[in-house]
Amino acid sequence: MNKLQDPAKANLVYEGSVKRIWKPEKENDKLWFQFTDAYSVFDWGRMPDDISNKGKSLALMGNHFFNYFADPKIWQKLETSDTGLEQNWIAERFKHQSFKNLTKSGMPHHFIKLIEEKDKGEFLEVVQGIVPKATVHNVSGIKGNSVYAYENLPSTNKEGSGERYLVPLEVVFRFGLPQGSSLIDRLKANPEYATKALGLPADTKIDPDSFFPYPVLEFYTKLEPSDRLLSLQEAVLLSGLSAEQFDTLSEQTLMLAVALRQFFKERNIELWDGKFEFLVEYAKTGTKILLADSIGPDELRLIYKNCHLSKEILRQIYKDSTWAKELSSAKKSGGKDWKKMVSKGPEPLAPDTKKIVDQLYPVITNCIAGKELFGECPDLDQYVKTLEKVL
Repeated sequence: MNKLQDPAKANLVYEGSVKRIWKPEKENDKLWFQFTDAYSVFDWGRMPDDISNKGKSLALMGNHFFNYFADPKIWQKLETSDTGLEQNWIAERFKHQSFKNLTKSGMPHHFIKLIEEKDKGEFLEVVQGIVPKATVHNVSGIKGNSVYAYENLPSTNKEGSGERYLVPLEVVFRFGLPQGSSLIDRLKANPEYATKALGLPADTKIDPDSFFPYPVLEFYTKLEPSDRLLSLQEAVLLSGLSAEQFDTLSEQTLMLAVALRQFFKERNIELWDGKFEFLVEYAKTGTKILLADSIGPDELRLIYKNCHLSKEILRQIYKDSTWAKELSSAKKSGGKDWKKMVSKGPEPLAPDTKKIVDQLYPVITNCIAGKELFGECPDLDQYVKTLEKVL
């Protein structure tokens, strides 16, 4: 494992509720992602507890998946695998030029290497991209309404410049309707959303706990205080990409989702939904869409023997609390200061619950890696049996 340069020679450029981003001096095009043991649910920000080994686990899982998807062999294998998805749909995906590129060169990404420094933890070194800026503005004459104006978006005018930009979208894929999915309520309110917005067949079941014949995509804002669902047209415009580039991004997302589903299927784990983020690189040799951020249970909904193996566990623990109910009402009000409407923050986890939650990320990491990166850790079956007692 690579060693981190002197952290004193790096500047902290961003500190979120669960992640820090460092800019090393004399490295114009690199960043260090540091995952902490903190966690957040319901867009609240940092919760009162830390989760043991969460940061290290996320770094190890990110390293694993970036290297995994970069290997053309996994895409070649996928083309001959039984995906269980609707045959005509998957056949069309395999014919697309973006998939052919995956079988030749693997998935392009922003990851460079995993680095480690004693007493400071693990970091993902990544190439840097320009981050667009989203600024809220009130619309004069339309009381109570505001909009976000974006600066420094990706643009086809940048092609060949060598610059990289963050695509300001969270691209969500969904294989079905697990309990707790926000899509369930949207489909109940507007059943036509399944066919008109998601592109599903008219006879698709939209019952909870049902799978779709193939994955669907939704697009959300990335740089606003709360994730806002976008129409497809809004997503294309906000991305700053050309129609062809947006098509590539969508195809890559679908195939990443299918490959990830196969990966977990081999471990008897169900993947229901998740999200990816991307950079666009305007290289002189041609424009590329790069897989960005990281991949792990915080971005995925994983279920093993009816038990969640992701941050969904924490959502379930808190969902019936007074804090969560107040928070939900505040967010529905639509005000930008909705956090101030919540009278009291979340309570810490109970000691017995925290002890079990502390094992979550190491258990998943060992399962993904296929080896014991964390010792003195139960296997997946043992962990789920213990987890059932809490939930």
